[in-house]
Amino acid sequence: MVKVVDHEQHAEARLVRLLRVVRDHINEFGVGPTTAESAAMMRFRNVSAAQPLLERLEQKGLIERAPGNWRSTRITQAGDKVANRVEHCEREMAPMVSHLREIGASTAEIIAAVQSITRPPPRFVERAANDA
Repeated sequence: MVKVVDHEQHAEARLVRLLRVVRDHINEFGVGPTTAESAAMMRFRNVSAAQPLLERLEQKGLIERAPGNWRSTRITQAGDKVANRVEHCEREMAPMVSHLREIGASTAEIIAAVQSITRPPPRFVERAANDA
């Protein structure tokens, strides 16, 4: 079976995931994560993989960073709004996932159902940031 991957949606999903990782780190420790910590939390093999994603979040106005200060990353109001929208969607889906388990859906079927709902549509991050 050939798996079709929508690279634009995958990239948007990674941005949203990194945004939430940064926000969770700030909430837990009171400071932004370093690039190395961001990469580790995203389970990237290479630290440099996180840098372009952090730059994209910054370009989109979802985070702010001060040059030369490793722990200066902070979530903007727009970034917080995007992260909150994603969390709201996840809370709304919890009953559906429970129901699918109850009726005997396979793990693959549950994952497919959740992914069909949770994948951000193209340009989701940009639209949510502009709404803030």
